[in-house]
Amino acid sequence: MGLKEMYKYVYYKVYKSMCLATDWGADWRASGVLLIIGSLFPYSFFLYYRVFVPNSSPIERFELYLLPGVVLYIIDYFIFHSKEQWKSIIEKYEAWPRKKNFRGTFIVWGCLSLVIINFAISMYLFEKIVP
Repeated sequence: MGLKEMYKYVYYKVYKSMCLATDWGADWRASGVLLIIGSLFPYSFFLYYRVFVPNSSPIERFELYLLPGVVLYIIDYFIFHSKEQWKSIIEKYEAWPRKKNFRGTFIVWGCLSLVIINFAISMYLFEKIVP
């Protein structure tokens, strides 16, 4: 499974969790969650860089912090929303066997949890070390 297929499967899992409350706008809400979680990953490395290289000024620019979010939004739009492709992606993964989907659920939520924990640790270190 390539990186693009993994991203589509994560989208599917987030979409299915968004549908638990209501189906209205679940495709865009799932994209928003992926944008936020996908942005946390590079932001945590920016914070680690600031913590472990204290006298660093190249990462002070605000535009650099916006770049991952903009890139992820563009990728997300062309993969899922440009031609309503998200519907076929959902149908594709709905056809998977229950056992395979169940195993994928644990892998996806485990990886997303690791990204969030990584960001929380980087924020903690940043707050403790950098004045």
